[in-house]
Amino acid sequence: MARHAKAERPLSAKQLAHFRERLTKEQARLRGLFQSTALDADRPPGMPDPHDVGDEANESTTSDIRIGLSEADERMLEQIERALRRLDKGTYGVSEVTGDRIPLARLEVVPWATTNVGDE
Repeated sequence: MARHAKAERPLSAKQLAHFRERLTKEQARLRGLFQSTALDADRPPGMPDPHDVGDEANESTTSDIRIGLSEADERMLEQIERALRRLDKGTYGVSEVTGDRIPLARLEVVPWATTNVGDE
């Protein structure tokens, strides 16, 4: 497999600042989601008829979706925080597997990427 990432220049200070800003904004958004979800979980369900099976099923499904989303969001938050640590260490934009540069186009799509597509 040919590697094209080594040909890429290191990220400039301006590019690093751009990615730090994007990561920080996404980190704040996800933390806000977690706070909102935690507040919702503390509220008692507002069902008009506690014996309505349809309402109970809907509440259960909504809760399951919220839990699933928060698990995915939690993993993303961990990846974002890891990317921010890599920015601090000066290793952002370099594959953890091969040491090759991660293409700018990939970082624009997935700013928390730590590997290149196809790295094993």
